[in-house]
Amino acid sequence: MSIFVRTGFAIGLSAGPACFAAGTISQAHAQDQRLGAFLQVGIAATAENVTIETDSATYTIGKITLQGTGLTNSDLATLLDPKAALSLTERFGKITASEITIPELTFVTKSTPVQKVTYQNIKLTDVKQGKAAVADIDGAHFTITDAKDGTIEGSYGHMHAQGVDLALASHIVSEARKDEAEPLKTLYESFSLDGFKMNGMGKEALSVTAGNFSGSNVKGRAFVTRPSEFQAASDDPARAAALIKDIFTSFDMESMSASDIRLQSENDGKPVAISLGKMSIANFGNAKIADIRFENFAVDVQGSTVKVGDIDFKGIDFVRLRDLPATPVPKAEDEAGDSKETAVFVPVLAEFSMNKVAIGIADDNGAADAKKGTFSIDHFQIDGGMPIETTPTQVTAALDHFVFDLKLMKDKDVRSLTDMGYTKLDLSSRIDMAWDASAEELTVKDVSISGADMGAVKISGLVDNVTKDFFSGDTTAMQAAAFGALVKKIEIRIDNAGLFEKAAAAQARAENKSIDEIKKDYVTAAAIGLPAMLDNRPAGKIIGAALAKFAANPKSFHLTAISPDGLGAADFALTKEPLSLLDSLEIKATANE
Repeated sequence: MSIFVRTGFAIGLSAGPACFAAGTISQAHAQDQRLGAFLQVGIAATAENVTIETDSATYTIGKITLQGTGLTNSDLATLLDPKAALSLTERFGKITASEITIPELTFVTKSTPVQKVTYQNIKLTDVKQGKAAVADIDGAHFTITDAKDGTIEGSYGHMHAQGVDLALASHIVSEARKDEAEPLKTLYESFSLDGFKMNGMGKEALSVTAGNFSGSNVKGRAFVTRPSEFQAASDDPARAAALIKDIFTSFDMESMSASDIRLQSENDGKPVAISLGKMSIANFGNAKIADIRFENFAVDVQGSTVKVGDIDFKGIDFVRLRDLPATPVPKAEDEAGDSKETAVFVPVLAEFSMNKVAIGIADDNGAADAKKGTFSIDHFQIDGGMPIETTPTQVTAALDHFVFDLKLMKDKDVRSLTDMGYTKLDLSSRIDMAWDASAEELTVKDVSISGADMGAVKISGLVDNVTKDFFSGDTTAMQAAAFGALVKKIEIRIDNAGLFEKAAAAQARAENKSIDEIKKDYVTAAAIGLPAMLDNRPAGKIIGAALAKFAANPKSFHLTAISPDGLGAADFALTKEPLSLLDSLEIKATANE
């Protein structure tokens, strides 16, 4: 990469407290080398009107001052000489000073949209060969201009960083790496930003503000693709995926957090407000993120609201993205690769959870105090382990207290619940299943749902001949594997906690009968009607007898069906009498035990 530097110099040298004139120091240095070395700690080198051009951006510096530097006038001139055969990285690597100050620095990108950023009062302390012990910037103002979408402008508050590798930063923004296995090096030991503001002045208003940002132990390396070629790469799906893989594997970060983030915008002319109390990221690197957490998240769209206490993603692994080849593979003309190209961005996720979710839906007029319904979730969590590709083969999930109002809902099924006297539903559920690869068995430990003042239903079982193809992600292979699976055991347990009595009372009112009469009808249907429907087979009689006992005194019902050889889709497809399959099952049914 060629770097062109245009500069007008005003390099003055002073001896600090000794108050020597530049000529005096120069003469003393010529007469006594040791005295010159001693006075060097007080030397200041200054350059003005500096312009640095790379193939992706132009940087302008009004004035730069180096205190306590070992650079002579000729050294500084060489670093800023456009004819010098030195890269930007090499130039930074030659800078050593006790302090560097830049009152104003501006850079403008050469790509579209055009980005312009102006930094105020940059101060670098204890710089050694392009590495600064401390960096401070009072603030910055930026604009992003696009002929179609208008202009976005914003500002940054005070910025502070420690252990900054300026040479590495320049290498990242201006060059491409030559070695695919180039190691990552420390870019910042830590950084912080006090405040951020952004306003969009396009077709729809946009305002974003944030409080504090901070991070630690950031490592990086140059990309395979030059930054100036990012835009061209993003226009091709295959190159874009390779570029994102390169970015995801070229940075490591121990931690990052941001607080008090707020966004205000419009959607079809309707106001939208989004706020986030805190966002944190832990251990990002090699296309993996240990944890992403959001706290106190809220959305308000014309009176309809969503509020979440916290959202947590753990064990994020972009395994497909990381496994992409370094050089994109051209897509065949007849290959519809859009879904595959999108799939590489789907990560394996070890755990996802949400707590204290509250949703309020405003009426059609948008009045905040007139709701169609409100919903809340106390806790939701799903864990996926032992993935094949990106499909988990061990899953546990929990939903605690999904609560929503029924009074204002008009759905017929909901109305049947309100007729029973329910004004809201309070539901919880569980899922717990795991696949044993060696035995090719899928064990369903728990699939259940329960409701407050209602009861619970729990299903468990065992499915045999479940091959690896079932988790492959290939639709055809998964369908074939599903047809080959054999169900060997199913257990169903029902526990009543009020739903049966409320349903019987509602039916009694509707039919103008007593509750005892309704119960007798249930007992008759279970003891006689069900066996008749099942062709009076032994299994039907066993189930019917247990259900009749449950209907008479509804506490619990437990059914176990075992197939020693297993039943599959083919058994149902090939048999002429599906009810005959009941004869191959070992059935056990009990009530109130």
